[in-house]
Amino acid sequence: MNTNPTSPQPSRCTFTLPTLITFTLLLTPPPPAAAEDDVNCLCGLLRSLHDSDHTLSSWNFNNNTAGFICRFDYVGCWNDQENRVISLKPADLGLAGTFPSDIRFCKNLQTLDLSGNSITGEIPTELCTWLPYLVDINLSGNRFTGQIPSGFGDYAFLNIVDLSRNRLSGNIPVQLSMVGGG
Repeated sequence: MNTNPTSPQPSRCTFTLPTLITFTLLLTPPPPAAAEDDVNCLCGLLRSLHDSDHTLSSWNFNNNTAGFICRFDYVGCWNDQENRVISLKPADLGLAGTFPSDIRFCKNLQTLDLSGNSITGEIPTELCTWLPYLVDINLSGNRFTGQIPSGFGDYAFLNIVDLSRNRLSGNIPVQLSMVGGG
């Protein structure tokens, strides 16, 4: 046995406070609020639109496992393990009602396709602030009335806008000429 005080001692694992904080942050699951917002978005959409063919009846919100809404028809998520919706495409389903304001809770939405339904009323002017990451929006073939929100031209990422076959009135906002690179 070596009793020399200068001989190397077995190393001890020590952690500094920043290291502990980093590990804690890495191991802590993300706050449920963001994912819960996406669940609220889809619940609100289901509540506000009449689905006479019960096409969306498979959307079961009694499940609370990670990523459960990612398995819903017409819903796409960033990652199947978390409830973060990036695409919503319930097109051509005969959905009726007014534009679902709870869509504002799907803050990470990049693609919205509600085309070919019977949605009425005005396109909310707030849509542009509710969904800042939209790349593609298709609201064609509905019964929207009123003017096209001028904020559509302010989207940083918007490339495709289809509002055809509606009952929109007024001028096309000049800002839309910049969509898709001008």
